[in-house]
Amino acid sequence: MALLFLGLPLISFAQVYTPDIIDSKLAIEGANYHGYLTYFDRKVGTVKKELWTFCNQFGHLTKKEKYYTITLSKIYNEGNVDLTLFVLLSGEDDKSSLSIALNTVNLPQDKLPPYHEQTKTLLLNFKKTFYQKYIDNKIQNTKKLSRKYKKLSRHPDQELAAYDTMKQIASINTEIQQLVKKIKALE
Repeated sequence: MALLFLGLPLISFAQVYTPDIIDSKLAIEGANYHGYLTYFDRKVGTVKKELWTFCNQFGHLTKKEKYYTITLSKIYNEGNVDLTLFVLLSGEDDKSSLSIALNTVNLPQDKLPPYHEQTKTLLLNFKKTFYQKYIDNKIQNTKKLSRKYKKLSRHPDQELAAYDTMKQIASINTEIQQLVKKIKALE
């Protein structure tokens, strides 16, 4: 079983983040498939976990030897055939890439453009959901820290701890604003 990834630029992980969804080619088991590639500024394991959750809402994600497949029932893809998507995750440290391609075997050629567009939309929706969930978690952390700050600020002997808590809140708020910009860049 040969697996080559042709769309990944050599310097891809020098990038911190890009909202772009890039056309790419994915070669799986000796066949080339048109697909899409995007980058995340998070670890591969984090992206994989969220992808699993996201895909299980409408399809079935299966791990193969070096890639994943997503099977979309015809009920969910507005068509009359089940669709299979190939997914490849790769990365290092806090950077990862996600590639997705439609398995075009046994699909009518006239249906490919809308299916490719749906594949791209699926990747875009996943990326938005991924960062929105991260923002929601950060907001929950901020709420907890705000309650902590409120308690600490009532006691003059806890002034330094209250100040440190306020710095944490400010840092999280800055991170939330950056994440919001990332989501807006996707639209």
